Amino acid sequence: MRVFFLVLLFSALTLAASPQQSDLSDVVLEAAVEAHGGVSAISPTIDATSFGNQTFWAGQETLQRSLRLDTSGAFQMRMTLQAANRTPKVYVSDGRLAWSQEGDRTRSIAERQAANQPNPFNPVTGLLGAYLRNAFEPTYLGLERDGNVPYHRILLQLRDPDSSRVAQGRSVDRAYEVLIEDGTFLIAEVSVVGADWASHHPELWERWQYSDFRQVEGLIVPFFIEHFHNGVEISQTELSSFTLTQHGPIFREPVGN
Repeated sequence: MRVFFLVLLFSALTLAASPQQSDLSDVVLEAAVEAHGGVSAISPTIDATSFGNQTFWAGQETLQRSLRLDTSGAFQMRMTLQAANRTPKVYVSDGRLAWSQEGDRTRSIAERQAANQPNPFNPVTGLLGAYLRNAFEPTYLGLERDGNVPYHRILLQLRDPDSSRVAQGRSVDRAYEVLIEDGTFLIAEVSVVGADWASHHPELWERWQYSDFRQVEGLIVPFFIEHFHNGVEISQTELSSFTLTQHGPIFREPVGN
């Protein structure tokens, strides 16, 4: 039934591609939700744990490190990176603030950099989870091709939901562009195109590309993630496992922060 639905949707989107077309963003995003497991599988409050290995390029240095990623819902995450003979690095975000730990050192990350950012390492539980929470204002930008592969480009704008920040004139809004492959409706790429820090440093931008999609516990998730910073690839992450879990209170602020 799902394949039949996607075939019909592909035909409808192809025929609808004209200057007078209505906004197709919700149609494409709903097809992406279905392609990645459906509404019943992509709960907005889903908890998951992933393990894998990451190659990270820092200047002339190449680091091989293990990764553990715990996520809760679309915005909360705890990522632990461990390179051989090095102190583990931990990054924690609760959807409002973020902090990092390395040994006994804890560093707070500015609110304007950390707040309202869906988990980029899994766009299924991150962006689609946020979409199912009605967090985004989507806009359909058009159909484009990369070689012979057509993609739908959609702009997702996330307005700061924190009324106190908005009232104080320090709201943290986000904007993303998402490429969704036509036919499969899998998320191929996510780029940050609008953020508070981007207005101060427009030359800096982030992009994630996803591949090696696998079915795990009803979800279709990417097991290979490439991260680009300002057009340069800085890491490749290959997951070895993805499991739905119940975390408990793992997103507490570190002692001493």
